[in-house]
Amino acid sequence: MLTTNSNGLATAKQLGINHKTVLAVAKKEGIDIKARRQAAKGRKTPPFMQWARGPRGEPVLQCAVYLSDGSRLCPSLNTADTEAEGPQRMRLLLWHAIFKQQLPGGAQHAAWGWYGGSIPKAIKSFLRRLAGLPFEKYELKRTLAAERLGLHASTIDWLTNQNEAREADPARRARARILKRSRARRDGKLTPISAGGFNKTFSISGQPPADRVVILQFENMNKVKAWRDAARDAQEKIGSKYASFRTFAVEGVTQY
Repeated sequence: MLTTNSNGLATAKQLGINHKTVLAVAKKEGIDIKARRQAAKGRKTPPFMQWARGPRGEPVLQCAVYLSDGSRLCPSLNTADTEAEGPQRMRLLLWHAIFKQQLPGGAQHAAWGWYGGSIPKAIKSFLRRLAGLPFEKYELKRTLAAERLGLHASTIDWLTNQNEAREADPARRARARILKRSRARRDGKLTPISAGGFNKTFSISGQPPADRVVILQFENMNKVKAWRDAARDAQEKIGSKYASFRTFAVEGVTQY
């Protein structure tokens, strides 16, 4: 059914077959269901690619290759060109996956048979230079590199092996935690490590507290110091323009 029916998922649902079962069979047999649906709509879908929605809602090509660990290599190719740009960007992604020994069969993989070829020396040198930079310097060149290669910045992170350094960057992690708590407060929720609010504190005895109190919970004092080091510049340069801060840490007791 999957090889002959372009809308196999819908048909399977009508027959009472769980969609996860259908997807598992399709993965095992190497059947690209989405590509077949797009082909049925009259849009050409190259092998090992699929169509996705771009940032402005336009159709763009997306890599669709399974790696050795079972995960999917599926970054956007950021183009709808099925003749030149799409295949060229696929070649770059597959070349790097082979280099990292993540593509099953390496150069024998069918996708490399379709898109394999030489990578320009200028691009190789460019990626090597980016990979050799400290993360702080790499981040300054990240957006321009993405524009040059026509890919998203997160894909450049992967191509230069800077993705792990980006995830481990303490300043970025601190910003991510702040944004997460901001979104939670905007949605009316409190995260497990934060509590507070405006005009929500009151005095039981003694001097009344400040109008706004925020409590952060950390696993240990070392993580408190790391957070403070990462957030100090933002507080001193930005936060001090809008409020006065009293920041202190209290070591808790072990919970049993």
